[in-house]
Amino acid sequence: MDNELLEMLALPTLAAAAVSVYAVRDLLRVRSRQEDADELRSRGVPVRGVVTRVHPLNRSPHGHPVTVRLHGADGARWEADDTSGLGGHLVREGTPVEAVHHPDDPGNVAVLRAARPGDGAFYPVNPHGRRPGGASYTHGLALLGGAAVFLLLFVLVGTGSAGFLPLLLPPFFAGLGVVLIVRAVQALRRAGQVPEHHTAGAEATVTDAWSRLSGGRNQIPTRVHQRVVRFVLPDGREIHRRDGSPGTRSPSRVGDRIPVRHAPDDPGDFTLLTPGPPRDRAWWAPKHILLGSGILLVSALAGLILLPALWF
Repeated sequence: MDNELLEMLALPTLAAAAVSVYAVRDLLRVRSRQEDADELRSRGVPVRGVVTRVHPLNRSPHGHPVTVRLHGADGARWEADDTSGLGGHLVREGTPVEAVHHPDDPGNVAVLRAARPGDGAFYPVNPHGRRPGGASYTHGLALLGGAAVFLLLFVLVGTGSAGFLPLLLPPFFAGLGVVLIVRAVQALRRAGQVPEHHTAGAEATVTDAWSRLSGGRNQIPTRVHQRVVRFVLPDGREIHRRDGSPGTRSPSRVGDRIPVRHAPDDPGDFTLLTPGPPRDRAWWAPKHILLGSGILLVSALAGLILLPALWF
């Protein structure tokens, strides 16, 4: 393989490797957290206890961490922290709870149920087992793109056709641009829509509000507003966590009242009906459309420049 071909393959190979390493690293980290949570719930030793401290929220989208005093069947007593957020439920100090701890580590605890205010009946704080983290669209796209480039390089080098690599790069990046545009358009169409399972309603109070500039050094910055809300269910349960969306263009102030729709059996899974046009909730979509269009344009120009090489 001559030096000219090596130089031609170096850049796409390094780019594919970097993208793949990024995606695999984050996916493995997410998988490890999810497996730990699943193992604790499936193999955990049942215990009872009481909440002794509710830690500050710190703008978490999951909910408040808590400290619980536990007592096992053998009479042992100890304290441990559950940092999962309890599905967004705000469980007050002194509330009885049912939990599990890891068989080999009593300090590794997950609260499963808490006593409801008033009648004291136990309810699940995370009924659908929503797990920490999750593989995002970006991770999947990065891993798929890196794998596609590696496969393409392998085929071209193996068949002795590596000289055609420059001709295949424009279609590849054009496909990436199309994916960005399609996803952004879908987000704009869904903006303002409430998930079908969010059939119950409540009114939330904003307890914290702030804004941030979103966008890297080479991007147009966008001021995005985020908020923490609290609402009370008819049976006395409280939900208090940060809105899990990427934010909106519409600001809020502490004390504002915002309608909320939530899943009846899992109120920590909710949608805020924030003020402002629905498209404000997909504030990032125009950027992705602009970026995807730019990639498409550059890919088309590069294809036109390289196309004569296919004929001559």
